[in-house]
Amino acid sequence: MKTGYKTTEFWLSFAAMLLGAVMASGLVPSDGPWLQILGLGAAALAGLGYTGARMVLKGNETKAAAIVKAAEASTPAGPTDG
Repeated sequence: MKTGYKTTEFWLSFAAMLLGAVMASGLVPSDGPWLQILGLGAAALAGLGYTGARMVLKGNETKAAAIVKAAEASTPAGPTDG
């Protein structure tokens, strides 16, 4: 499995969090606080979404490795004489 920062998902999530942070900081002019609230929400959801997806992916990889290890342990190493 690739490390996190080498994936497209990481960079897209990073861009979304960066855009949300810029909006939340007030660098984008607006008439009210709604754009800042929206930016904060977008940044938080992008971070949580990436973290959750990565956690599920790593959990599935761990389960698959355990299944392969169990299958290897139950299979004889070579041909048996009858």
